[in-house]
Amino acid sequence: MSDDLFKEEFKRFRNSRGEFAAGEVIDFENVEPSGASQFGVSNMPTPPLSTCKTAQRLGLLPADKWIVFSLATAPGLYVIPNPFRAGGQHHWVKQCLVTYPCKPNVCNLDAHVVRAGDGRLWPRDLNNLPSAAEVLVSRDPKDMSEVSKNVSEVPKDVSDVSKDASEVSKDVSKMPNHSDLLHKLHWVTLGYHYDWTAKVYHKEHRSPFPEDMAELSTFILGAAGFPNFVPEAAIVNYYNLGSTLSGHTDHSEEDLSCPLLSISFGQSAVFLIGGGTKQVRPKAILLRSGDVVIMSRASRLAYHGVPKILPPHKGMETSHCLSQDTLQTYLEGAHSEGARLPWCLCGKAQGTVVADSESANTVQCLSCSRLLNSWPEFAAYLSYSRINVNIRQVVSH
Repeated sequence: MSDDLFKEEFKRFRNSRGEFAAGEVIDFENVEPSGASQFGVSNMPTPPLSTCKTAQRLGLLPADKWIVFSLATAPGLYVIPNPFRAGGQHHWVKQCLVTYPCKPNVCNLDAHVVRAGDGRLWPRDLNNLPSAAEVLVSRDPKDMSEVSKNVSEVPKDVSDVSKDASEVSKDVSKMPNHSDLLHKLHWVTLGYHYDWTAKVYHKEHRSPFPEDMAELSTFILGAAGFPNFVPEAAIVNYYNLGSTLSGHTDHSEEDLSCPLLSISFGQSAVFLIGGGTKQVRPKAILLRSGDVVIMSRASRLAYHGVPKILPPHKGMETSHCLSQDTLQTYLEGAHSEGARLPWCLCGKAQGTVVADSESANTVQCLSCSRLLNSWPEFAAYLSYSRINVNIRQVVSH
């Protein structure tokens, strides 16, 4: 029998068909009373009105509406099932696909192509900037045909791709209105850019951390009891249905007492959380779109990984919370309430207010209209993909 219990469970879930027996995977949206002794369940205190307005602007429910689960076997691990409002995830998906991969942020494709201009990968720019075809220049003509081979050479402790991933890639690369390179995007680093070879952060190799992601992460962690967290680095991982994240610990940051924050979008996944060694058998947790995971205390240095991205149910390629109808309903409600959403440029030069031709009561800014009208393209990507943003503090303060 193997001493590496984490690897044993990882392989078992990776090779599964995505159908699990009752109790095999913890589903915090459907916790059985019989298993409640394993978990801690709590709610946040009622926040002040100003904080509620900030939550709305970030696409979140008020913090007192969140349900926070803890796990007895992983001290310091907290799971918050989807604290986003219906329609509140869409902006962050757009940022992960359109904005965050742009320069000066670093991505895995940079070893194979020179990105001219802002380096945008999303093939349709929402602000009428050059498309992906206009901003990507190969380092060498033959490199472009080699990207699909070489791009999978991501460090094994960051993103492994299972054997069937290449087959998935072949299928999804045929999707209309998406560049081939987008499907070969595996990771983007924000803020401090991690050196995968030396496994360290170089203080001189950093770019400005995105202000909207900084505000989202500090708001969530502040509400969860970590008010002094300073977001300085993030890794955005892009998974297809054949991708995995092998078991590893995150220990390159200076202050390991600071928590890790993880936010997921798109398809569901099985997340394994173990202990300080691989001899601890991990627990499996189902993570859905919008779910938040906080790793602190003992769980901060626990082995963890993602052995399985779950295929969508037929007819439900994206969850309702990521539908175009949900986005439209949310935007209509938010604008009628006068809320300043993070993607809403109302009151700015690009935020020309336009009225929906079908309803005089529906008012959206130009930025919101572009996001709404282009959402089917984002939904097509999410139908076979998962995006995970992992935010951390790098240096001591």
